[in-house]
Amino acid sequence: MRASASSAAACRVSRPPSPISRPRSASRSTSARAAGVAVEHATGERELLAARAVIVNADVSTLASGALGEAASRAVKAVPAKKRSLSALTWAIAGRARGFPLVHHTVFFSRDYDRETRQLWEERTLPDDPTVYVCAADRSAADVPGQEPDEERFFVIVNAPADADRAPLAPDAVERCEQAMLARLAACGLELTPRAIVRMTPSLYERLAPGTGGAIYGEAAHGATAPLARPASRTQLAGLYVAGGSVHPGPGVPMAALSGRLCAAAVRADSAAVAKRAVALPRWQRQERSEQALGEAAERALATGNHRGEA
Repeated sequence: MRASASSAAACRVSRPPSPISRPRSASRSTSARAAGVAVEHATGERELLAARAVIVNADVSTLASGALGEAASRAVKAVPAKKRSLSALTWAIAGRARGFPLVHHTVFFSRDYDRETRQLWEERTLPDDPTVYVCAADRSAADVPGQEPDEERFFVIVNAPADADRAPLAPDAVERCEQAMLARLAACGLELTPRAIVRMTPSLYERLAPGTGGAIYGEAAHGATAPLARPASRTQLAGLYVAGGSVHPGPGVPMAALSGRLCAAAVRADSAAVAKRAVALPRWQRQERSEQALGEAAERALATGNHRGEA
């Protein structure tokens, strides 16, 4: 389902949209399927955007938490806390870098990587000497070394445990980690002087994606077969599909893009299968019945209030 730029701008959603379920048919009344996305406008007006397929580009644990509706929460399984991937402290920085020949992607490793791993996974705490990833967003392979601009954009990541829903990090722990991050960069010869910083913590990631604890990569990729254990595009609710970094084949822009292609293929295949099973009616009559069914589902959802998100 696609919305035009004008309609998307006019539809300000104050709550997360929730997939709505309705009976599939009279002969299978215990079954349900996604019938659209319900929204609540800033004015308080409720609206159901009817659709034959709903794709959720969110962490599956957020879907399972009920933040997008009770019916949808039963369609997927949440990632258990002990199987979560890592969260992160991140800094979006506008500033100046000197002393180290940065490229677009640079990783500055901890002096004791094994200790850092123990602190993150076993002690469930921030590392005192973290490995730091720096993305120099404005740099490319064509840049001339030694001709750094006076100000550029950086994105900095330090790993953190994904426990924000159980044991959120204290502000002083976050501050110590930031100083440790700058110290690790300085030890490698990089002097980073921020002019403006936007910080993100596991608690903020948990707020954006409830039910994750702040994990930003879905389920931890431990073991050679871990990617195969991730959820597939189809959920247990017909018509509801998932895509994104928590779905097969995994996190990261290339993998998330692949999940989107797999999801689109699943939607097309299921739509074709439904079309083959459809009763041979004139086209106008099939469209009339379909629109009538979706309209009835919208009326039931709006009447009962089942469309409201709980986030």
